[in-house]
Amino acid sequence: MSLNNLSKQTLTIIPARGGSKRIKNKNTKKLLGKSLINWTIESALKSKYVNRVIVSTDNKKISNEAKRSGIEVPFLRPPKLSTDKAKSIDLVLHAIKNIPGYEWILLLQPTSPLRTSKDIDNIFKLCFKKKALSVVSVCSVNQHPYKMFTINKNLYLKSLIKKKNKDEVRQNLPKTYITNGALYLVNISWLKKRKKFIDFDTIGYEMPPEKSVDIDTLNDWYLAENILKMK
Repeated sequence: MSLNNLSKQTLTIIPARGGSKRIKNKNTKKLLGKSLINWTIESALKSKYVNRVIVSTDNKKISNEAKRSGIEVPFLRPPKLSTDKAKSIDLVLHAIKNIPGYEWILLLQPTSPLRTSKDIDNIFKLCFKKKALSVVSVCSVNQHPYKMFTINKNLYLKSLIKKKNKDEVRQNLPKTYITNGALYLVNISWLKKRKKFIDFDTIGYEMPPEKSVDIDTLNDWYLAENILKMK
């Protein structure tokens, strides 16, 4: 399979529900004069390898916003897939059931406005280079899990991970990563079998922390805003 074929066989999905709780109307709220969802739409449209883009939403305002930007909204997502407890895997499976004929999906969450078209192009290239079936964006973390604790009902600290080298200086510990929510490029057959985006054979695409803000709270919003202002 060529990189060009990978591009043609990929359906890009931007999931955007209307019922955000912590930030009202988050996906249509203006971030430096542009709606949050439009940051993701524009990066998708600028990518060399994005072929077809759809928005999966339950909200007519978001639907209209997407259509004004030239993006398809082929259906309105059912209410059961639009709650804050709905899983991304379920809305993706719903989308590919309604739009058959593709072999890959690229999931771009609008809560990651600092992801660029270059990042999108790079994840396609990495997937092709590694012959991967699942590639997910990640960023490194400073707070190492070896140094983390839980607190029990009596307020005693308990190590999250029991390791002999937990008292090592951080520089000597293995580098750790978390998913940043920006990019998921996954083979559809693989996804249907595994029912998840990440498994033992998933490849990580590393992004720097300053491009990995996943907007959930107002603090996240202000951080993303300040980073964008500095560009």
